[in-house]
Amino acid sequence: MDFIKILPVELSEFILQHLTTRELLNVTLVSKSWNKFISESSNLMKNIKFVFDLINDKFPLTSERKIFLIESPRIYQHLEISRVDTKYLKDIYDIYKLKRNQVKSLKLHHLNFISTKDLADFFGLFNLTVEKIIFGFINVKIIHELDCDEFKNLKSLYLISNESINCSSIFEKCKNLIELYIVGRSKEIKSIKIIVTLLQQNEKLKVLDLSLETGYQILENKEIISKIPFKLHTFRAKIWSKTYFRNFFLSQINSIQTLKLHRIDYLEDLQTIFTMQNLKSVDLGLVQELDLTNINLTLNTSIEHLEFFDMNCKIETIRLIITSAPNTKDMKIFCMTREIMQFVSLKMKSLKSLTMFIPMSYNMNDFPAPIDSVKSILKSTKIKYIFI
Repeated sequence: MDFIKILPVELSEFILQHLTTRELLNVTLVSKSWNKFISESSNLMKNIKFVFDLINDKFPLTSERKIFLIESPRIYQHLEISRVDTKYLKDIYDIYKLKRNQVKSLKLHHLNFISTKDLADFFGLFNLTVEKIIFGFINVKIIHELDCDEFKNLKSLYLISNESINCSSIFEKCKNLIELYIVGRSKEIKSIKIIVTLLQQNEKLKVLDLSLETGYQILENKEIISKIPFKLHTFRAKIWSKTYFRNFFLSQINSIQTLKLHRIDYLEDLQTIFTMQNLKSVDLGLVQELDLTNINLTLNTSIEHLEFFDMNCKIETIRLIITSAPNTKDMKIFCMTREIMQFVSLKMKSLKSLTMFIPMSYNMNDFPAPIDSVKSILKSTKIKYIFI
């Protein structure tokens, strides 16, 4: 039975949307009618990611294949390019220069010996329509001044790796970002200044990841911070404390709803976090170095998701963090003792879901709370639990 011929278009699309990219492409081989239906469906084609990979590509980009792709009526909205050189990138440029208005998301990674001029030209091809760019792990051959585009529809920008941060000048004119991810380290002062420029001219920014290992000092400048127009909903940082991003963080403290950190180094930072009454989700990262004996935290009733690694920290520390977020519905934690499990089951009345991470190297015989013991404690509650 050919359900595409029988069912309404919307229902057929709904069924096929549950397939993976590979499965959907395989389905196009069933028949000409199925191929035509999928190729002409914008709802289905937006789920297909077209990948160019010089190393893993089983079908080299020959001249015949280039012509086929140029003439193909299919509209691929998601383009991923990896492990290519300048020649290959120019071939892809030739394919897409007549289809530039199709691409909505673009991912480039592991590029080899690409000049920044070629990169700028390639990105410029999609500057009017692309909404998301993920850019990282490249080997740049030439660094020089560039004429950059505005990327008026670009909403999400990921600069992942040191080299991509150093090429940030390509995106210097972006003014409509909603999400900005900066991950890596850069010793280029110019690159850090461009990041500051992006922060100061994107007033719609809601999600920011500043996982910088170097260059963060410039964001402690209060004059620079005063010119930042946005109010964040989500903030992530690899390092944050009284010496990293402190002033910037305090300027956003009343708007942040989701906070994800790599670790907490200082007690006063943890105390600050629990004063954030709009905070709904928080990942504290590593907290094992903190000693919270005889210390109080502000009761935070807005937190619904709580995540942290207790490792070898004191039971008093875990108790205090848990009791200071009494309305937590979902918690993720790294290892637990039986005592803490009993405490969670008795005190966290609102908890609905618990995820416990167990390292692969962990000897289950040495596990602080045997799995069966933990399960027996939780079975008497309504808490759903997962062991990873």
